[in-house]
Amino acid sequence: MPSNRIYHLYLFIALITLVGSSCRTARSLLAEYYKTPIGKSKIAFINWGKTQQIPLKKTTNGISKKVLQKIAADIGDAKVVMLSEGFHNCEEMLSLHSELIQYLVEEKGYNTILTESGLPESKYINDYIQGKDSIPQMWQKSIGIMYGAWQQGRKNIDWLRQYNQTATQKVTYQGIDIGGFYRDWEFPFEQIFDYLNQVDTTKAQELRKDMAFYFDHMKPYAMYYHMTKLNIKQKNKLASILETLKNTFLAQKDTYIQKSNQKTYQWVNQCVHSMYMAEHYYRNFECMTDSNDIGKCTGLNGRELAMAQNIEWVLTTQPDAKVIVINHVVHTKTSTQFQSELYGHFTPMGQLLKQKLQDDLYIIGMLYGEGTFWNKWHAPSLRFIDTIPPIVSHGIEQVFQAIDTNDYYINLQNAPNNTYPWIHSQTTMRENDYHIQIKPSEWDATFYLQEVRAATLAE
Repeated sequence: MPSNRIYHLYLFIALITLVGSSCRTARSLLAEYYKTPIGKSKIAFINWGKTQQIPLKKTTNGISKKVLQKIAADIGDAKVVMLSEGFHNCEEMLSLHSELIQYLVEEKGYNTILTESGLPESKYINDYIQGKDSIPQMWQKSIGIMYGAWQQGRKNIDWLRQYNQTATQKVTYQGIDIGGFYRDWEFPFEQIFDYLNQVDTTKAQELRKDMAFYFDHMKPYAMYYHMTKLNIKQKNKLASILETLKNTFLAQKDTYIQKSNQKTYQWVNQCVHSMYMAEHYYRNFECMTDSNDIGKCTGLNGRELAMAQNIEWVLTTQPDAKVIVINHVVHTKTSTQFQSELYGHFTPMGQLLKQKLQDDLYIIGMLYGEGTFWNKWHAPSLRFIDTIPPIVSHGIEQVFQAIDTNDYYINLQNAPNNTYPWIHSQTTMRENDYHIQIKPSEWDATFYLQEVRAATLAE
């Protein structure tokens, strides 16, 4: 096959000869040009994948150590490993992640676990992992239904707690998402109030007075009530309160540190920033759902910015951190695409981090073939186990299923040149019962799970 440059020259000459012919003929030629290389490279990728995939065969103790060693070797010296969640509550995925996390912690020195849960609230789950007495309703309040609602999710965290009892290097756990997430705001603000009571009682009293109205009117579903119950004046006032709070922490940094310590100040300051970014995301979301105002925003990127900034903050304040990030697959992408009218031109967290970390970030995707999932899982009273829709003919899953119909891992960085037209082209990926746009090359590697089940609810 001629080189791409020569191929483009041939195409240009061919198009010149079409002057005077119908536009339809030109469009057909262009369609054929794009279709043929991608089609051929897709076949090349499947053939290559059949020889490179590593079966996830289980022993009595789970995934074999040989497979875990291979994955760890591919990760190399990356400071941050990102594990994708095809959907949040998949039993097989939770189990697979748990085994890999344990290996990376015990054998490769990874010491920081970050998940898609609110940053301020996660303090209490970290306290639990460090062996401290925790708060009532810890699972519900600290990490919520994202991870705490499932038996395997709790099992993963209990393993970290047990590991820390004898480990020389303790593992820490932290949420990286916006504070309050979609729910109660008063709980994550408790840490901010406690801190201000120590370093700035005047500001503590002022803030509590300013926030009282919002604590009463933005629960239990903060995002919903922010969008539907607050008027524009009330929303603008909340934004102003949080902006002022953020600026106060910056202006009073030295004073606050003198009255406490640098570590505590850094943590509470980041909690303030997370609440500030939550309000920013709510306005971003409302803007994208208002058809008359859609031009204001480029996409639902508020949480992406918040999570990327929180990870960067961890790396800045903890120079010795070796980080494992667990996050929904859409956040682990590394390329901007127009996803939908709601999501707009979506710039994922993974892309923001990849630009900064480069080879220090290793991302493992997650694909699955069939099975069941928790539909409406966000609402415990409404959720039910549903069947995952069939694979579509043009989706990414069809290609990976053609490689093997058993579970496997594959390093995409090693794909040969003749596969590039396909792995760098845009395709679709199924998330439960909807699809997102993605390029296969956005990941360094991926897991393929043929059949998955909805996770088991914790008691």
